[in-house]
Amino acid sequence: MPFPGKVLLHPANGGVIFLYDWEIVLSRLSYFANKGPDFIVFELKDGSYVQCAGSKNQLTIETRTYDSERNFKHLTWGRSICTGVKTGIESMDGYIEVDTSQVLQMRDARIIIKAFIEREEIPQKYLSTASTFSFGPLPPDKRLNHKAWDWPDRRPKK
Repeated sequence: MPFPGKVLLHPANGGVIFLYDWEIVLSRLSYFANKGPDFIVFELKDGSYVQCAGSKNQLTIETRTYDSERNFKHLTWGRSICTGVKTGIESMDGYIEVDTSQVLQMRDARIIIKAFIEREEIPQKYLSTASTFSFGPLPPDKRLNHKAWDWPDRRPKK
């Protein structure tokens, strides 16, 4: 099923890939490392993104959304309210400290990524914790990759 707009993929091995439907997203997620560390970022035109880090069986999912004034909200997703017990998820930059309720699996990532890309509400079985305060201010209109948004739309013609 095609997306309503462009989506950029930023894979762990670098570069940028333009995505236009769920078959490609699911294909790219199937390459996510079984034992980690790995990460993947899906970026929307306004600079908002959803990212996963870890492995298929232990990963963390974060979203960042922007309002019209370029203020952002950064959220970490979990299955329940925070337990207060911390654990580490292995990433390419070391360990990411998260609450044990925020250790998710690839099946969770697919659900959250789909809702995020389609600009739908994340299902209520997932709870978010604001982590915006962990980041300093970003320059105006900061995106992961500006030039990619100027690429022509190469969706296959039906």
